Amino acid sequence: MKNNKKIILRAYINNNLGDDLFLKILFERYSNTNFFLLDVNKEDCKAFDMYNNVYYISMRDFIKKHREFDGYVDIGGSIFIQQGKGLGGFKKRLLTSLLLKYQRKKTFILGANFGPYNKKYFQWVYKLYFKYLVEDVCFRDKKSYSLFNTVKGVRYAPDIVFQLAEKSTSNKKIKNSLGISIMDIARISELERYKEDYLNKMISLINYALGEGWQVHLISFCNNQGDNEVIYDLVSHPDIKSKEKVKILEYDNNIDKFLEKYGELENVVSLRFHSLILSLIYNQSIFPLTYSNKTINVIEDLDYPVKFSRIQDIKNKSIKFLVEEMKENKVNVNKLVEDSKEQFQMFDLFIKDNYEHKR
Repeated sequence: MKNNKKIILRAYINNNLGDDLFLKILFERYSNTNFFLLDVNKEDCKAFDMYNNVYYISMRDFIKKHREFDGYVDIGGSIFIQQGKGLGGFKKRLLTSLLLKYQRKKTFILGANFGPYNKKYFQWVYKLYFKYLVEDVCFRDKKSYSLFNTVKGVRYAPDIVFQLAEKSTSNKKIKNSLGISIMDIARISELERYKEDYLNKMISLINYALGEGWQVHLISFCNNQGDNEVIYDLVSHPDIKSKEKVKILEYDNNIDKFLEKYGELENVVSLRFHSLILSLIYNQSIFPLTYSNKTINVIEDLDYPVKFSRIQDIKNKSIKFLVEEMKENKVNVNKLVEDSKEQFQMFDLFIKDNYEHKR
């Protein structure tokens, strides 16, 4: 093991491409730092087998050995969600930060948005946590930042995944290709009643694209969350014409292979949050479908107007207008790419031992 900093790392692990991209960027940016993924199933971490700076530790072992660690990173997107009346993993975060705080070790929160939440105390509890136990919080949307902008050390920078643009190659596009990011929206309770409208619109979109001679790719970002099941239901649906021409792109823990294939697409109807971000990076014509405010918030943060549709409104969306609006939706992301580097601004200084304690 390298004689460098040892960092406790909390992340969402579920073979989900979007979350795995955060870790790919983190592990490659800090290749000489040793990261210990906390309380995860190693079998779900095959995407990171190639990295020699990644280790695993249980919460129990961390408690026993917490003095050995130099800091704590909590990285992810929607990691502050309130379900019911609970505190959304707050107790484990509090314990981890407290143990390290007593050793004068620092906590960093990177790449997140805040919410949704339904009780005011949820925000209040986290405001105290950020204020007294966290060295640096960098949100990925201005709406989340605005909830805590009176707390010293809370910042905003665009999504971490924009940094992939610096390593992406100019993928040769497949002419007249259409990628469609698919999700099982019925797993989100408030969207369950829109599932039939959503599937019917996707069937219409697939048939329209095939009728125009386009190559259609249905995209699964997370099989564990049912993306592939919905794709197979669509492909086998009797109303799909020329289904043999429909291709499937699934994330199978090989990040680079997936990104290469995704970057070849010319047009994308995005539903997954990071489908939108990747399409912006790859300069694709896009039409975002949104299933949560986190996507709308990021769209509103863009310096360019992007037309989109909420899942709740998809039933009334004309396929012809959707395609026309998709062709008009292109965004220059150069500034977003540069600004997204600020997500790591304070952690960079910490790793380089050039960090002044903010308290």
